[in-house]
Formats: sequence, structure tokens, C-alpha cells
Amino acid sequence: RDPRVSPADNDEFMNLMEEYFGQAYDAKVPVDARPALHYQVGVTPDGVEVPFCAHDSTCLEEISNQPQKHRAHLPKGADPKWRF
Repeated sequence: RDPRVSPADNDEFMNLMEEYFGQAYDAKVPVDARPALHYQVGVTPDGVEVPFCAHDSTCLEEISNQPQKHRAHLPKGADPKWRF
């Protein structure tokens, strides 16, 4: 935690984020998603970003060579999370 940020300010920010992401899909995507700018600003909806390793054979091979105990999960398609 950053000591410069008060607990009240942190709570206010968290509430703001929860309210935003709690909105219906149609309320936020048309306004905040900017595919023309390659999603570099605004919201990136689920299913847009694809992990680099999902389509790179060298990366997939490196993952498969990792020890089982520390092996990264293999990516399976587009990322299911939102990003803002």
C-alpha cells in the first residue's frame, strides 16, 4: 500500500471501479472501447487480447520444458478478462 493514499481515498477508488465494471456491457463498450486506437486507451473487452504464447511455437516449447512444479499454464485462446 502507498502510505500517501488515505484508506478513504482507496475505498472511494475501489467503489468507483466496482461500479464501472458492474455496468451492463452495452453501457460501457460503445463509449469506452476504442478499437481504432488498438485498445491503447479506454477499455479492452474480454476476448480481444490473445496471449503471445498462444500462437508462438517457441514460447509453447519453452513452457513445456519448464519443470512441472513451476510450469506456466498454457494459454487457451483469447483472454477472458477485461482491462481498462
